[in-house]
Amino acid sequence: MATRSIRLEFIPMPKSTDTEEWTRTCDVPASLLAPLHVQSTPAHNAQIRSTMSPILSSYQSEANTKAGPLCPVCDSQTTLALLRPVAFLHLDSDPYITVYVLPTCGKKKCQERSKEIHDEVMDKTLKKQQDELMLGRFCSVCGTENGTKKCAKCKVSSYCSKEHQKRHWKTHKDLCFVSQCMREVTEGQRVW
Repeated sequence: MATRSIRLEFIPMPKSTDTEEWTRTCDVPASLLAPLHVQSTPAHNAQIRSTMSPILSSYQSEANTKAGPLCPVCDSQTTLALLRPVAFLHLDSDPYITVYVLPTCGKKKCQERSKEIHDEVMDKTLKKQQDELMLGRFCSVCGTENGTKKCAKCKVSSYCSKEHQKRHWKTHKDLCFVSQCMREVTEGQRVW
């Protein structure tokens, strides 16, 4: 069976000064690298899960030590990190999987709530990005459509002038970072 080496990007959530991202590589069957429309099929998702479960399990103890120090639900000491992968295996040049690392105390109710919070944040961020994409043709300050250029970082918000971009930066900067991340996430596929 042909394999291909891919990157695993581990991102502790919520982000804090106590946590750092890290990267590993692993070999996966080349058949997992497929166009996005193929990745959304139940059969392909099942293949990703069966392949990635043992790989992610091999990184569990490392994730447990590198996750945030406290369970975000009950503020108890972290004992178990939940690993939530998002696949970008449709990217020809550099396929990878982002693995969100969610700290929990290990209690089932905290694990479930942590997953819910993560999904809510992902869904709200995607909704904000989609809303901003609808407005992306128009200057975010004055609403004009003529001569607008998109923000070079997030490629979502548009501006008719440098002056308007500078004026809007204080409002836009947080969403700009999230939009950059979510643009990648929307190109990917949640695995589980």
